Amino acid sequence: MSESWETRTVKLWQDNTEPEYSYWREAAREAHGNTYELSQRLKEELAEGDANPLIDTADMYSDLLNGALSSVDWYDIAERLIDEVDDDDEEAAS
Repeated sequence: MSESWETRTVKLWQDNTEPEYSYWREAAREAHGNTYELSQRLKEELAEGDANPLIDTADMYSDLLNGALSSVDWYDIAERLIDEVDDDDEEAAS
């Protein structure tokens, strides 16, 4: 299955700023390999929580933003985050 533009965009922005990058890498470590748990946290915080500035707005822009966020493959992002953290931890241990 090919990665969607929405999924790539979320992952890009997540990796592009130091605070986001550090926060989600720590969240991946805290998940202890539980990809589903991390994917739910990603979705809740980024699509359904305070990070979404239009969550409680009813207009064309909020519909478009929320439609795009519903296309994000949160599980894929979580899986990649966990893999990246595991790879870094293995490198640090050797």
